[in-house]
Amino acid sequence: MWELLGLSENDEKVYRFELRSPGCSAQEIGRAIGVVAAAVDASRKRLLDCGLLRRDTRDELRPNPTGPTAVADRLRGELEAEHSRRRRQVNLFQAEMTRWFNDQILTAPTPLPQVDRLPSIEAAVVRTEELLVNARTEVARCQPDPGQAARAGCAVPAEVRARQRGVDVRVIYPPTHLGVPGVRRAVDEELQSGLAVRVATTPDTAMVIVDRSAAVVFDSYRASEIRTYFIREGVLVRVLQDLFEIGWTDAAAAACFLHDGVDGGSVTAGERLLLELLGEGLKDEAVAKRLGVSVRTVRRKIYDVQQRLGAESRFQIGMLAARHRWV
Repeated sequence: MWELLGLSENDEKVYRFELRSPGCSAQEIGRAIGVVAAAVDASRKRLLDCGLLRRDTRDELRPNPTGPTAVADRLRGELEAEHSRRRRQVNLFQAEMTRWFNDQILTAPTPLPQVDRLPSIEAAVVRTEELLVNARTEVARCQPDPGQAARAGCAVPAEVRARQRGVDVRVIYPPTHLGVPGVRRAVDEELQSGLAVRVATTPDTAMVIVDRSAAVVFDSYRASEIRTYFIREGVLVRVLQDLFEIGWTDAAAAACFLHDGVDGGSVTAGERLLLELLGEGLKDEAVAKRLGVSVRTVRRKIYDVQQRLGAESRFQIGMLAARHRWV
C-alpha cells in the first residue's frame, strides 16, 4: 500500500524505525537499516510531506499521532474520486453503446429487414441478450415448451439484470411447464428476483418482446426444427404484444403452483390448474382448450384425481380437494 502514497520500501523502513526509536539521527537510522544518511533525510522529507512525520516545538522530526488517520482519509478520498470518475466513464460508455445500438437496431436510418430470419438459435439468443441489455421500460416473454426453453437457452440472467435496473419483466409459462423440476426451480428464482411470472395456456411460439418495439420469436416449425426471427415491424410487434397481454390477463400467479399439497399426497401444477378450472364451472371442452390438451385427456386427468381423492362425484372432488388444500 506504500506505493499509493508515493513511498518506497526504504521510506517504510525509516518510518518504522522512527516509531520504535524517535529522535535518532539520520546516521543512526542509516546504519540500522543499511542506507546512507542522505537517503534517510530524503525519506524523512517524503514522510513529512505526506503527514506521517511532523516537527515538534524543538523543530525535531517525530511520528505524527494523527498521521495514519489523515493519510487513510486522503487515500480514501482519492480512491472515491477515482471511482466516481471511472463510474462516469462507464455510464458515458453505456450511453454511447446504447445510442449505437438504437441507431443500428431499433431506429436505424438505413432500411433494415423488418422481419429477419436469424441463422441459428445461437444468433437468436445473442440478439435477445442485446435487446435485454438495452431494455428501458418492459420485457414480455412467453415460453410454451420446456424442451424448447432448454434448446433456446433463454437469457434469464439478462432479464434479472434488467429487473434490477427497474425494467418491468413479465413471463408466462404453461401449466405443464411447472411439472419439470428444473423449470420449477428456475421459476422460483425468477420470482425471488422480482420478475412477474404467471401460468396460462400459451401459443406454440416462444417469444421475447422488449419495450414494445422489437421481438425475437422461436417458432417450432417441426418437432426437430426451431426457426428464429427478429421482428422490428411495428404492427407485427404490436400484434405479438396484444397476444401476450391476452394471455397475461387470463393467467394465474405462478407462485400458487410451485408448492405441493400438504395433506392427501402431492398435487402437480397441472392438476392444481385443472381443479381451479373445474371450480370455475367450466365444461370439459373449455378446460381442454384452456390447458391445450384433448377432451379425452382432461377426462382421464379428472378420473385420476377422483380416484386419488376417493371422490364419488365431481362435486366431491371440489370438496375433498379443498379439504386437502390442493386448491
